[in-house]
Amino acid sequence: MRASLAAFAADGRPVYGECGGLMYLGEQLTTDDGTFPMCGALPISTEMRERVSALGYREVTTSRATPLGPAGTVFRGHEFRYSGLASQPELASAYRVSGYGKETDEGWLKGNTLGSYVHAHWRSNPAIAAAFVQSAAEASR
Repeated sequence: MRASLAAFAADGRPVYGECGGLMYLGEQLTTDDGTFPMCGALPISTEMRERVSALGYREVTTSRATPLGPAGTVFRGHEFRYSGLASQPELASAYRVSGYGKETDEGWLKGNTLGSYVHAHWRSNPAIAAAFVQSAAEASR
């Protein structure tokens, strides 16, 4: 399954992963039990942590075009996680995320593969679902 998903992403098909999906799209995941290979569709590595790494509602503004829409697309979501990036990726972020008086760069895009720790609230901007479907339709042609 990991190889199939990596090949699908490498073929330019849109792939979107949130939280655990982001971790699965990465190269590896480190836990107390060891380091495990993931799909490798995104050049990131993640690690489990003992304490909550992020919790709360977020507002996302895309800083460039993604399968969810053009640069400047805004939507809301939330984070609740016990994991984080093992190191800063060599990949530019695709989002500017704000919440609780703090702004961070987040969301990683390689080709049409997008991963983020933010769980999108799709009703906050229904255009993101339409943009993803459009991206899939264009990639299937």
